[in-house]
Amino acid sequence: MPLTLDNYCAARHMLVSFSGRSFGFIDEALASLGRSREVVLTVNQFFTAARVVINSDLLTILPRHFVPVTGMSDQLELRDLPFDVTPVHVDALWRRRGPHPQAYDWLLKTLTRSAEITFANGSAQVTHHG
Repeated sequence: MPLTLDNYCAARHMLVSFSGRSFGFIDEALASLGRSREVVLTVNQFFTAARVVINSDLLTILPRHFVPVTGMSDQLELRDLPFDVTPVHVDALWRRRGPHPQAYDWLLKTLTRSAEITFANGSAQVTHHG
């Protein structure tokens, strides 16, 4: 069965929320279309979400590049969303005061390199502040 907007909205969903909020960027995109979904479970990790999905009838949203590293790709059905979503903004933050450990520079370079490799199609923008 194709994943249409109607099918998507009628399904039961699991939300991955690192903040604990029960309304995410997918819900914002649906609201802009005058639609909504039923979130019946919220978890705070992508891996947990994948594990729950393979043992339930729930739908969830995972980053496409994450699915292969779960070790569960053969048990997950991967589909494009039947609607557009805006890009997700991600920040790396640390305190300003005190010495700037070299480990921060290493971490920032590693995250930047990872994002550039993962999103080599140009869909990601990496910006340095500070």
